[in-house]
Amino acid sequence: MSKKKSNIFLSSAYNLYGLSGCKHCGFMKPDDLHKLLENLKNAEIPASSCIHELSTHFEQTDSIDKREKTTTERLIISVWPVAKTCKIDDYRQCTTHIKKGKCTDKFVIDHIGKKLFADKYQGR
Repeated sequence: MSKKKSNIFLSSAYNLYGLSGCKHCGFMKPDDLHKLLENLKNAEIPASSCIHELSTHFEQTDSIDKREKTTTERLIISVWPVAKTCKIDDYRQCTTHIKKGKCTDKFVIDHIGKKLFADKYQGR
């Protein structure tokens, strides 16, 4: 079976234009993607968090050709880190640290790390 293309991406305030610079976070089934989107919409970022803003961009594209009709859904999650409270030296590397399982912020771990990179955040 072929591997599905990523439909979920992680971005930061430092790569706002399209998907260039975004971290590919793998593929989620549409139902799981919608659940994640709802959870993020309802999340409240605590004052102690290393991010001060989180935004989502959801796209749905329908393609119709002579052979088939396909629907593609894509979610981009963008985080805005706060330099003063982030525990890494270069906060521009925020998404890299999240993807590698090195983030120490409880909110980010619970809402992004465990959802997108569960293998890296086991037991946390």
